Amino acid sequence: MPTATPYADMEVNGAYLLGLINSLNEEDVKPFRERHHLTEIDAEKWYPAQQVIDFYNDIANAPGGMFNLIAIGINVVMQLPYPPSVKTLQDAIAAADAINRGAWRGGDAPELKIEMLDERHVRFRFRNVPFPTDLIYGLCFGLVKRFSPPNTHFYVTQTTEEDTYIYNLSW
Repeated sequence: MPTATPYADMEVNGAYLLGLINSLNEEDVKPFRERHHLTEIDAEKWYPAQQVIDFYNDIANAPGGMFNLIAIGINVVMQLPYPPSVKTLQDAIAAADAINRGAWRGGDAPELKIEMLDERHVRFRFRNVPFPTDLIYGLCFGLVKRFSPPNTHFYVTQTTEEDTYIYNLSW
């Protein structure tokens, strides 16, 4: 008897998938969207988490997957409707855990711990994330890009420790 994955009963909110559409590398991603029945995304609909996980993993394992996942991650953050109170990067960082949890239902969302190391440096620790690291890198990059003042220079670095993805964002 096959063992159920921890995400078998979970779903991902469609609003968090809007970035799949019209990403920078749309032509590369389109066949994967078709294969996984993600050609039409409804922000009000919930999608089986395993379907979304399989979609991202297929991209990760294809040529150019790293670039496609980063582009999607950036576009997800650019398309995601944030609450009106989120106007600055500090607001977005403060809302990041709630935004992460809002993407999931039917089980425990991947864990996110946020450490403000100084006023222009934050560390995100994602634990038990079922998505490829390059997608999460794109999400972090997109967050700084979307909510920083224009012409802000910023850096995103990533490391992995066992089941934890660590991203340092500095600007």
